[in-house]
Amino acid sequence: MNALLPLLLLALPNYQDSRPARERTPTIAEWESLGYGMFIHFGLATFTQDELGRKDSPATAYAPTALDVDQWVRAARDAGMKYAVLTAKHCCGHCLWDSAATDYDVAASTNRVDVCAEFTKACHKYKLKPGFYYLLGWEQRHQRKLGPEKYEAFCKQQIGELLTKYGPIVELWLDIPPTWGPTPRLPSPASTRTRNRSSPLAS
Repeated sequence: MNALLPLLLLALPNYQDSRPARERTPTIAEWESLGYGMFIHFGLATFTQDELGRKDSPATAYAPTALDVDQWVRAARDAGMKYAVLTAKHCCGHCLWDSAATDYDVAASTNRVDVCAEFTKACHKYKLKPGFYYLLGWEQRHQRKLGPEKYEAFCKQQIGELLTKYGPIVELWLDIPPTWGPTPRLPSPASTRTRNRSSPLAS
């Protein structure tokens, strides 16, 4: 679990301060009360069988023919879950939403459905709290091509999109610490503070 950086304080509606908590807070207690939830790992690797993004697969390799995001969240609701977290971007760098930062996303794929939008829509419909998982390090496409500074700006832009386009988000997972991956320096949680303060959640 040390490789995962959960930004619970940045995404919950009660968020007031981006500094790490040193003791249990009402925000942490609110998140703990959610208890049972689902982590949904779906994306380009579902079709390429290349979990770590070692192959340079085209965006069109992402080709779901019976995509039913509503069913995923409905199943979570029926199982008694209170929240769900969707993997928005993983090792291959392909994004499950139409990102202004890249054309390596669903908009350039065989199926152009904005999965992040459908996911949050379904969460609101079934009264589950939505969250996103976003990979920083070990990202084989943009991280390798852009280099540290440009990749940090790229990540900040994409995280900003996820936190401002889809309504209230209960949590954000940033995976892989700054010392891992093709480049030596990656965004830290502090990199997201400006974006999160402009989010409708940061009230």
